Amino acid sequence: MNFSDIRNNLYEKAEKYWYVSLFVGLGVQIVSIISTVSQNRLLTITASTILFFAPIIGRWFQEKFKDNTLRAIKCRLAILYSDASGKDIPFDIAREIKSWVSEEKLSKAPFRKPYYDSKLPYGSNRLADIITESAFWTYKLADDMRSIMFLYTGVYLISALTAIYFIFQINMDPKILIDAAKLITTFISIIFTSEAILLIKQYNELYSEARRIYTITAGMVSISNLDMSEIMQIVEEYNILLLSSPPIPGYLYKIRQKNLNKAYKKVIKKE
Repeated sequence: MNFSDIRNNLYEKAEKYWYVSLFVGLGVQIVSIISTVSQNRLLTITASTILFFAPIIGRWFQEKFKDNTLRAIKCRLAILYSDASGKDIPFDIAREIKSWVSEEKLSKAPFRKPYYDSKLPYGSNRLADIITESAFWTYKLADDMRSIMFLYTGVYLISALTAIYFIFQINMDPKILIDAAKLITTFISIIFTSEAILLIKQYNELYSEARRIYTITAGMVSISNLDMSEIMQIVEEYNILLLSSPPIPGYLYKIRQKNLNKAYKKVIKKE
C-alpha cells in the first residue's frame, strides 16, 4: 500500500466533503428565496423544514472535511519526515495510517514523489528544500484560486446588475417589475452572505502566508549546519496554515502541474 496513494485518497475525500458543504450552504440561500417569494403554503412549509435540517447536515459535512484533512496532513507529514531523514515511516504510525483506508480501493496519486525530488543529502537542509518547493506550489495555486473566486464573484454581480437594468427597460406590469427586481437583488445578496467573499479572503491569506514561508525556507536551504529545530518550526507553521485553509481543488493541480514544474525549475536555476 503506497503512502502517496493514501494521502491522495484522504485529500480527495476531504475535498468532496468540502464541496458538498458549500452546496448545502448555497442550497440554504436558494431555499430561503423560495420560501420568501412563494405563495404556496405547502412549498413554504417544505422550505422551512429544509432550512431547519440543512445547517445540521452542512455542519456534519464540514466536520468530515476537517477530519479527512487532518488525516491527510498527518499522512503527508509522515511521508515528509521520511523523505527528509531517509528513514522509513515508524511502524505504529504506518499501521495507523493504513487502517484509515484498509477497506477502500485506492486510486494512484498524480505523482509518487510527494515531496518532490530534492537532490540534497538527508537532513535539515533537505527538509527546507522540500518545504520550499511545496510552499511554491501552494502559493501559486492559491493565487489561481483567489483569481477564480474574484472572476466568479465579478461575473455573478455583473450578470445580476445587467438583468436589473434590462428589466427596467422592458414595459411590464409594475408589480411584476418590482417582484423581479426584488428577486434579482436577493440573488445579489447571496454572494455577500455565502462563502464566496470568505473564500476570497482565505485564499488570499493562504497565498500571502505560503509565499512568506517559501521565501524563508528558500533562504534556509543554503545555510550550513542548519538547526533542525529551526526548520521544524516552519514546517509546523506551514501545516497549521494548510489545515486552517480551504482546499485547492485537485483538478487545478492537474491542469497546472506541467507549467508549475517548469516555473520551479527556472526559479532553481536563477538561485
